Amino acid sequence: ISPYDLTFEIFQMINEKRCEEGFKHPVSKWSINDWATATGGEIGEAIQELGKLLTFLDTAKKIKRLEDEPFDGEKLEQLLNQLAEELSDIITYADLTMTRIRRNTAGELVKKFNKVSDKKGCSIKL
Repeated sequence: ISPYDLTFEIFQMINEKRCEEGFKHPVSKWSINDWATATGGEIGEAIQELGKLLTFLDTAKKIKRLEDEPFDGEKLEQLLNQLAEELSDIITYADLTMTRIRRNTAGELVKKFNKVSDKKGCSIKL
């Protein structure tokens, strides 16, 4: 499926099926707490990757200033890709948590996005 064709409804349906087939249990087998904890674990992993990225950028900036060496764009891309993978895991687990509490991911995102827009006095809504 093309990223441009993916909707949250399609993602939620496929994500639930993969949980059953790939991880050998239905979403309902884990408690809401289990899913929230798993999501939190993925957030922790993303924070670790972000820390690596920030350390790399700070070090690269110092090296460039001191030695005028070329910036390691390959390493930067690798770190950005690792962070993107962890952020994708967060979305996946958050979606499974939504499924577990019998909520529609797209619908809840629209509601929350619009609620924040209203709170901020912003006209941009989904």
